[in-house]
Amino acid sequence: MSFKKEWTCNDCGEVHTRRAVETGLQLPMPYMPWNQREMKHYVRGYFAPEVMPIACQSPHCQGFNQERSRRTFITVGPEILVVQMVRMWFDPSRGLDGEGVKSMDRVFFKEYLDLSEHTIPLPGGVRNMALKYRLHGVVSHDGDNLEGGHYVATVRSQDGSAWIRADDESRPAKLKSGKTVREVAESAKWQAYVLVYQKVGGKMANCI
Repeated sequence: MSFKKEWTCNDCGEVHTRRAVETGLQLPMPYMPWNQREMKHYVRGYFAPEVMPIACQSPHCQGFNQERSRRTFITVGPEILVVQMVRMWFDPSRGLDGEGVKSMDRVFFKEYLDLSEHTIPLPGGVRNMALKYRLHGVVSHDGDNLEGGHYVATVRSQDGSAWIRADDESRPAKLKSGKTVREVAESAKWQAYVLVYQKVGGKMANCI
C-alpha cells in the first residue's frame, strides 16, 4: 500500500511531498462515543491532517523546525488490504515504562469499506480515484490484553455464500441463519483485531 504525504511551507509556499509504503492500515483507537465507533471514523482519524514540527529544506527558508500540517493520500490500493485495530495503549500510571492496556471498545464495521475519499485526487483535482473493498475475514480476540487470551477467525466461504467460524477449540462451523459477521466477530466477549479485505473497485494511481 503506497501513500503520498504532502505539506506546504507557510513561509515560502513550497509544496513538499514524500512517498511511503506500508503493509496495510494500523488504526489507532482513541476514545470515541459508542455511536461513533464505526470503521469509517477510525479511518478518517488515520488520514486526518497531522500537525508536527517539520523543517523546510527550501533554499528560501532557514531549515528551522516549525509546526506544519501534513496530509496523507493513498496512491496505490493493494488487492488485499489488511486493517489492524491498534487495541493496545500504554498507561503511564501503571509504572515507569507504562503498562499495556487493551481497548475493549467494539468497532462497528460493514461488509464494504470505501477508501475513495482518502485517495490522491485525479489530474485536475476534479475527484479522487475510486477505491472500494469487500470484507473477507476477521480475526477476533478474547482476553484482557493482547499478550494472551484466545484468537478466532471468521472467514468468508470459498464460494462467498456463507461465513465460517474457525476456532481451534471446535470444528469450523457456518454462522447461524440471521447472524452477521460483525455480530459474531464483535461481542461482549470477542473484539475485532485484524480485518482482511479484497479490492472490488478502483485502479492504481500514477505513483512516481
